[in-house]
Amino acid sequence: MAEAAVKIEKAIDWQILQLNIVATRHVIGRVVGVLIHENFGGKGSFFESTHAIFAQSTNKIRR
Repeated sequence: MAEAAVKIEKAIDWQILQLNIVATRHVIGRVVGVLIHENFGGKGSFFESTHAIFAQSTNKIRR
């Protein structure tokens, strides 16, 4: 019985961009974008993206 040969062709291209929009002593604000393009099987591909807005306080909680 002959074994089936499996050929896997896969390429993933991804980019991340993160921008600090606000950077003060007490607040950090960022905008983030992620783009992903994946090819598979020689014929199929898909595109995916994610975006976020992030805000963080640098103040510590006092107990």
